[in-house]
This record gives sequence, structure tokens and C-alpha cells, in this order.
Amino acid sequence: MGPNARFGGDHGGVTLHPPQHEALLPAGDETAVSAIASILAGLPPTARGEAILEAPQDARTRP
Repeated sequence: MGPNARFGGDHGGVTLHPPQHEALLPAGDETAVSAIASILAGLPPTARGEAILEAPQDARTRP
């Protein structure tokens, strides 16, 4: 887990600035689910695109 927004130093991460007039296609495996969910939650209501997440199927997932 990295530092939150109140951290004044270099957090080592990347701030996403999604394109204004293009579709967004975030994709990742189970380790990226939290990051992609955060990205999607921060998008404006007019944003368009698809998210692709790959995770192993077990009792906690649905096909």
C-alpha cells in the first residue's frame, strides 16, 4: 500500500489523467482490481469504455 494524498513527498505512483474525448480501456489481473476500481470511481459520469479484469474463479467469484 502506498501513501495517501496528504503525503507531501514523491509517492512514486502515477496520476491518471484520462483523455477527454476517447474511450478508456483499463485492464489487469486480480492484483489490479483495487487500482482499476479507484480509477473507474474517479471518472466523470460522461466517461465511456470497458474494464477487463482477469481473476481466478473460486467460490467468491461469479462467471
